[in-house]
Amino acid sequence: SEWTLYQNETFGYEVKYPQGWTVDADRYEGTSTQIVSPDENVWIITTVVSDSRLTEENGFETVIANIEEGLRQDPRYQVDVFEKQARNTEYLVGGYSTGGSFQETSGKTYHFEEMGILMKEDAGLVYVITIHVPNEKTEEYGFSVSEDIFHTWIQAGCLLWN
Repeated sequence: SEWTLYQNETFGYEVKYPQGWTVDADRYEGTSTQIVSPDENVWIITTVVSDSRLTEENGFETVIANIEEGLRQDPRYQVDVFEKQARNTEYLVGGYSTGGSFQETSGKTYHFEEMGILMKEDAGLVYVITIHVPNEKTEEYGFSVSEDIFHTWIQAGCLLWN
């Protein structure tokens, strides 16, 4: 399938997504962008959050613990895996990946995968990408979509991992 590149000039990231999907960069007042499949079943949400604790000593552990705790305490989420990796470079503090299930208040259940890159720059930023696929659509969409999308996100982050 053909891919389109979304570039966020404000926060300096880019992500590939399947051609024909819809981008809504204004949905969350500029801090998040939602990319939706034509049938509105799959959502990709990119978010950038400022967190000055990332510039402090042990900031990564504090912030990552808050992220994991927030997901695990949210009754809509069932977290099956949460992996983190600290990395102390000039710009990078570390990253995480997580996945499991998400249930809307309507009862509809999704498989979700999320990846975050935590940075020291600009007084601490967390770059997050989340993908939601309805459980009944996971075979149709497969996880090649999320693998391809995460691959481009990782490539952008890898420039900073080294």
